[in-house]
Order: sequence, then structure tokens, then C-alpha cells
Amino acid sequence: MVSEDNLGGDFDWRRVTRDAKWPSGFIHFPKSDGSPFGRFDSVSAPVAGQIDFWGTSGDPDSALLVLPVDPSYLITLGGPRGTPGIESFTFTSPYFNFHRTKTVRTRGPTTMYLYALNTPLSKGRDVLLGARPVTIRDTSKTTAEMVDATIKAATVPKMKVTLASTTATGRVDIVRGSTVLTSLTFGSGGTRTITVSLPKQVKGTHRLSARYAGSTRHLPSTAAVTLTVS
Repeated sequence: MVSEDNLGGDFDWRRVTRDAKWPSGFIHFPKSDGSPFGRFDSVSAPVAGQIDFWGTSGDPDSALLVLPVDPSYLITLGGPRGTPGIESFTFTSPYFNFHRTKTVRTRGPTTMYLYALNTPLSKGRDVLLGARPVTIRDTSKTTAEMVDATIKAATVPKMKVTLASTTATGRVDIVRGSTVLTSLTFGSGGTRTITVSLPKQVKGTHRLSARYAGSTRHLPSTAAVTLTVS
């Protein structure tokens, strides 16, 4: 007799008899001390302040318990388990394949460690499935306004640019279309608002943008303003 199951929840028993359809071979699982097994497939951080990760794991002797439990996992950010100051959390999954998104406190380049935790009251030990680098960035907000939105052609236009949050650093380009008019740099702990002079512009209405390029800790952001030259 064999039991058959899949992730959709269907389950049944089937008797296989020795006839023309008898299997030509059988899968034999290697000997195990009862520890979990699996792999850490990937991690990314497409959304500010979140990690998005995939993996596969199972515990060979968890189903032998009187009351089976879902496999448990431990995540640490910034170092392996036991490292002082790291961020960590646990989760469970009823399936061998798992996908999770998690909002975290850690920012910037770091390393994520994924552990499969051995099922309590079963043989084996916790297993490190893998460690992968990931950069977790925060949001940024760029705002801009012209000191004077309407000027004469002989006047030098000036723009006031603000970059938030207070930890955001790096370059902000002032552009008209695909042309970079000038650039400014925000440093760590420095002023959050900079007033910059731009090249004189010809008569007409101009759509200008302040574009923050982003950093290892912050995502890019853009602000648009209109300048009228008469």
C-alpha cells in the first residue's frame, strides 16, 4: 500500500501489485539523524523596510509524533544566531516550499541567515539552510520649489530642495527633460534643505525635476516643479 498526497490537500491510499506496471526503481531517502533538511532559495527587498524570501525544507521525523506540528524556522539579520545586537524572528509553514514577506527594523546592506528548527521531542538538531546578502532600504522623499516660479530671462533661477529622512544622503540632480542642469549633495547629519542656483533659462514654461539617486539605505525619489520665464 502507498499513500499519495499533494499540496492541494488531496490524499488517498493505493495498492500497487507486482505486474507489468511494477515500478522499475524506488526512491530511497538517505539515512538521517532526524534533523531538518532543505535550502535557502532567495531573498530580495523590493519594498522599503521589507524582505521577501523563498525556501524549501522538511523534518523527516516530525510526522512520527502523536501530534504533528508545522515546521518552524528562525531568521537572523546581521549575523548568525547568538550574535549580540542582531534582529531575529521565527515563523512556521505547513508546506515544504515557503514564501514570506516580513517588515523588519534593519536597514542597509546586511546578511540574512535562515535556520530550520528541529521539531521538539524528535531526534536531530537545528540546521542552517543558508546565508544570503541583502540590502534593505528605507523610503526617501524629495520636495522642491522655485524661489520665484515666474522670472525674467535675465534672472538666475533658484530652486529650494529638501530631502527626507534625516539619514538620507547622496546626490540630487536638477534636470530639465534629459539634461542635468546641476547637482547637489546631501551629507549625513547635514542640512535637509539646500537652495541652488540654476543656469539661466530661455523664455517659456519649463518642467524641472529634482531627482534623488538613492543610496544603500534609501530608495530614489523625485519632485517636479514648473518655472515660467518671460
